[in-house]
Formats: sequence, structure tokens, C-alpha cells
Amino acid sequence: MKIAFCGDSFVVDTTDLSWPGLLSKEYNAEILCKGTSGLSLFHAYERMVENINDSDYIIFCITDPSRLSNPFKLPITINQGMDKNAFIEIRDDKQYSHSHGILPSVFNYKELQTAVKYYYKMLYDDSHMETTHRGLLREIESVVKKNNKKCIFLKCFTESFPDYIPENVVWGNLYLYEDISMKESNFDASTISKDERKNHLNDKNNYNMYLFLKDIIDKDDFTSREVKMERYFE
Repeated sequence: MKIAFCGDSFVVDTTDLSWPGLLSKEYNAEILCKGTSGLSLFHAYERMVENINDSDYIIFCITDPSRLSNPFKLPITINQGMDKNAFIEIRDDKQYSHSHGILPSVFNYKELQTAVKYYYKMLYDDSHMETTHRGLLREIESVVKKNNKKCIFLKCFTESFPDYIPENVVWGNLYLYEDISMKESNFDASTISKDERKNHLNDKNNYNMYLFLKDIIDKDDFTSREVKMERYFE
């Protein structure tokens, strides 16, 4: 079995006690890819496409619409902007060509930091980003259906499905951040940027997530539907 784990920081840790690690061990499965903290939905989609042919299962943690895609594939979020120490530094001078007469982009941290700051301040529009997000969700589902893959969506945030109901995947009803992560007894919102939990979940809830996903895989019913998660996360 081969599993593609796609998304953001809710699926970045695949070590032994994480829910992806537990699933991999249970099925002796190869992990084809994993998430990246702060990654936009578009770049997570690209990662899925790169692994679509080899994957038996796709488990996709759906982020919110506010994260920005960019030619450097860097994670850029509305709250954190860009942290030079946390994210990759691109050291080459590769030019990223564009169409429509736009000049090529070359990575420059200071210029990109300024661009991100003013994009969110002057150009960011919720309605546009949510519409684009819905389009990406439809595209992800279209690729899943075309390739006859078994896929599970997990909603990271309350904004992950903006006026959207999937048609070709199974999905959980709870929000990973608001409904599970924030409600853990040891959660401290003031330290979220330094969260050391695996995938923002404690060991118990990593195990509970593993049980939830294992039950879906074992039942092998991938009829498009919402699956209740409450009994796993009481």
C-alpha cells in the first residue's frame, strides 16, 4: 500500500506516534509525501498530482483560503507572513518565467517579504480567495475521480470548506484546529507558533485520528459522504 499525505502542518509529522506514522505501520504502507507547515492549498494540490499515479490512498488536510501560492513554493500565511528562519532559503538564481508579459521572478527574501506584507494589506480579498479555494477543491476532486483514487478530506479550519460540499471523496465533520486541537487540556493559544505537538495533536488524539481513518479504510466504502468524528474525540 502507498499513501499520499497532502496538506499543511496538520500532516507534517509522519514519525512513529503521529497518526500518519501509525497508519503507515498498520498497513506496512509507503508514505509518498507529507504536508508542509503553512502550505497553500494549491501547492498541496501540486504535491498530490506528483504522486497521484503511485498512490492507493490520498489523505488530504484542507487548509484555509488565505495562504498564498508563489513561484518559489514557500509557505506564506496571513498571520505569520514569512519567517526566514522557519522556511526554506532559496539560494540559487533560477528565474521563474511567467506569461502575460510579466517579468521573471528571482528569489529575494527582502523583496518577497515586502510583497507579502503589502499584498495582504492592499490586495488581499476574502471573496476572491474563497472562490479560488472552491475551484481548487473541485479540481482536486476531479483529479481524484479521473484517476479512480480513494481519498479522505480532513478540514483543518472552519474556513476550509467555504460554502462547499464535496462530491467525490469521504470527509470528516470536525475541524482539526477548532474542534480538536484547541480543546486539548494542555492547549495554550499563546504558544501556538511554537506548538511541539505532532500535527497539533497530543499523543491521544494522534491515536484517535489513526483509529478514525483506519475504520474508513477498513470498511472500504468511499462513497462520497461526511463521516462523524465525535465518538473518536470525546
